Amino acid sequence: MPSQLLSDMSKDQLLEEMSSCQRKATAALKDGVTNEYQVYEQRYFLAKSYLIDRTTIESGTTYGLATTTDLFIVEYLDGIMAYGTILGAKEKRAFPIGRLVPLDFTRDSS
Repeated sequence: MPSQLLSDMSKDQLLEEMSSCQRKATAALKDGVTNEYQVYEQRYFLAKSYLIDRTTIESGTTYGLATTTDLFIVEYLDGIMAYGTILGAKEKRAFPIGRLVPLDFTRDSS
């Protein structure tokens, strides 16, 4: 039986899918199967993307990328994908919006 498309899942189904991907990714990492880990990690961020309000992602804004130290400048969105460049790189890249991490540069003044 084929899997249900992420785009057709309810919020609860997406949350369950994310949890399942985390469990499977952890098991794959424990077993040393890196490529399998990466598949589950990517599916996790794709599922998470459907839970994010696209209007909160701003073109021209720099975001962190979950699981990396890279900074990503968003140029535009297409569906759940953000297109732009990694700071210091020339080639265009695309990442699911669920992988974007808002940067917070506010400082506690106390």
